Amino acid sequence: LVSDNVQIDPEDVPKDIISLATTSPIGIPWLLIFAFLSIILVWYISSQTLLGKRIYAVGSNPEGAVSRGLSFNKITILVFVFVGVLAGLGGVLYTARYATINPADVARGLEFDVISAVVIGGTNIFGGSGTALGTALGCVLIGILSNGLTVVGVSPFWKACATGFLILAAVAIDNLVRRRQEENFLLAIRNQRVTK
Repeated sequence: LVSDNVQIDPEDVPKDIISLATTSPIGIPWLLIFAFLSIILVWYISSQTLLGKRIYAVGSNPEGAVSRGLSFNKITILVFVFVGVLAGLGGVLYTARYATINPADVARGLEFDVISAVVIGGTNIFGGSGTALGTALGCVLIGILSNGLTVVGVSPFWKACATGFLILAAVAIDNLVRRRQEENFLLAIRNQRVTK
């Protein structure tokens, strides 16, 4: 929409936006400051507010949340708007970092990395659980893996395979932890019945 589907070259990007990637007020690049602020904001909303609890409720059990009086549509729309704002901020920061955008292929292929980072960070594929810190750590792990394999000279095909293996490992560990938690919960209930 903004670029009319035309590539934006570095000379077309305002210098103020490029300066976000090239300057640092306190020795920390602006890109990193915005990343930390975004993580803190998402953490605060998701774990410290009633809205966050409602978002998790709708994410884990939409029917149950509606039966408890929560508005599925309102919460879903609010989450999509919030994610859209963060995506817009991400687009500005992407432009600041690379100083050019080609609408035909900007961020192409990042979908897999994003989903991988979220799942590796501990978010349940079926919704209702996950943390901002876990997702941030998943992003760091994916970045380290991708850059490390590039430095070593590994083919991009094998990078995708390694990321896929990490996803499988994260899902397997998540299932194992959930199963253990359920077993411990059932054991606690049995012990409680026996003591009565």
